[in-house]
Amino acid sequence: MDHVGGNAVIGGAGVGLSPDPFGAGNHATVLAHENVLLRLSALGASGAESPVPTRMLPNDTFTSKYRSLYVNDEAVQVIRQTGAHSDSDVMVLFRKADVIATGDVLDLRHFPVIDPAKGGSIQGELDALNRLLIELVVPNVPLVLKSGGTLVVPGHGYVSDYGEVVEYRDMITVIRDSIQDLVDKGQTLAQVKAANPAKGYRGRYGNDSGAWTTDMFIEAVYNGVKRSR
Repeated sequence: MDHVGGNAVIGGAGVGLSPDPFGAGNHATVLAHENVLLRLSALGASGAESPVPTRMLPNDTFTSKYRSLYVNDEAVQVIRQTGAHSDSDVMVLFRKADVIATGDVLDLRHFPVIDPAKGGSIQGELDALNRLLIELVVPNVPLVLKSGGTLVVPGHGYVSDYGEVVEYRDMITVIRDSIQDLVDKGQTLAQVKAANPAKGYRGRYGNDSGAWTTDMFIEAVYNGVKRSR
């Protein structure tokens, strides 16, 4: 929901990527995974109309691994990466500019937000970060009078590069493996939290209050590794 507030304005302006010859008027394309449309348009528990206005819904969706297109003569790939933050994650690679937008897969301000109720998982998060590092992001290797590297643009937070994604992935892996070891020893969620498996990372990534706390992250990881046993 935190990424759709501007859809009504964006959708009502600009030029569509694939203009509809039968449409009443032109509009910008708002592309998303099909799961986004299904969630936002779902009826309420009592059968009431969805609280999200129609003009805020995506007007183009996909379910394939990739949606490839050209925008201003630049090749763009919209990449399905469901199962990390939620069941609707996508990343967008601008090939000529060497920029990738990761959405909620990456947020270097805090521990990753994982929403199991909407299809997210710790393994899906690590799969997404590993895919970024192995397949999509090119490291910055300074040469004489030249530097480069893919710019990584998260849905929230600051622009980063290959090295920062590696550090973030490694941090999550260490915490996941620590919790997995505690679960294998039969410890409960309360015992795992008391063991403080995120120690050493709380100062940079942790929060004790707010919408996403360290305890919530540990619980999401705990439940994820419990289910995978």
